[in-house]
Amino acid sequence: MTAPRQALFALALTLAALASSCSGNRLFTSEDPQAAFSRYTTFGFAPKLGTDEADYGSILSEFLKSAASRELLARGYRQDPAPDLLVNFHVATRERLQGSVTPIGYYGYRRYDAWHGYAGYESRVSQFTEGTLTIDLVDLRRGQLVWEGTLIGRVSDEMRRNLRATIDEAVAELFADFPHTAGTDPLPPLEGVTDARTLLPLAEQGFAVAQMNLALLYLRGEGVEKSPAEAARWMRAAALQGFAKAEARLGAMYEHGRGVPVDPIAAYFWSHLAAQQGDPSGLEQREALAQRLAPELVAEAEQRAREWRR
Repeated sequence: MTAPRQALFALALTLAALASSCSGNRLFTSEDPQAAFSRYTTFGFAPKLGTDEADYGSILSEFLKSAASRELLARGYRQDPAPDLLVNFHVATRERLQGSVTPIGYYGYRRYDAWHGYAGYESRVSQFTEGTLTIDLVDLRRGQLVWEGTLIGRVSDEMRRNLRATIDEAVAELFADFPHTAGTDPLPPLEGVTDARTLLPLAEQGFAVAQMNLALLYLRGEGVEKSPAEAARWMRAAALQGFAKAEARLGAMYEHGRGVPVDPIAAYFWSHLAAQQGDPSGLEQREALAQRLAPELVAEAEQRAREWRR
């Protein structure tokens, strides 16, 4: 390969890497390992939000507060004027460049010569807006940041025109990686084998206990990269086999939005299936959900369960 072709090839690789790094949303979360999340039950919003530059609240801030409240309330937290957790938001945008390189032929069309390769390369650079949303949860009594989630992605004109829907989707995606619920330990103990390398082949062979434990490892980020979505996939696989413990835990995941959207009917459905087998967690979850849900939603979930068991 000649020096000019080597340079073009290197440029192509560099721009391709840049393009791939800019596609799709990127999500980052971190939390204080010393934080006692099982003790937090209430939340409130910072008096001066990071999204309010003036002396009055912005429309953006109101949308963010509404979306965050919905996610936290679904996880059992209560809004309180003297909260355990203080919520704050930060939003930023910047212009980015994305490049691509495509081979071209001698006469403006793509042509490939087996001996010499493509005749040349055409590079293109486009500009787009990248947005960053960060949500902070602060232990008000300690004055300590205990959880932070950041979502980075492209911002289109369509997103700007539908700001509320955009904010709702972004906040839900962030909180899907928040594994806690109010005043409880969100991750039940593992049972039996807990090594991810051992569990994976067993889970792939269809062993329900291995699938459930692998799901819990993905929730915890122990031995594998933390992924609520993968956790939900493996927990569902175990629940679909009628494994009561997995059914109860999948119900809890739907109740609190861990790796799946918050869905109270699905939460009741899976908890009800587990309860019918006498699972203690399923029984407890079903009772709590029945007290909160409208009777018609409970009836719908139970009807689904009856059809499921046929």
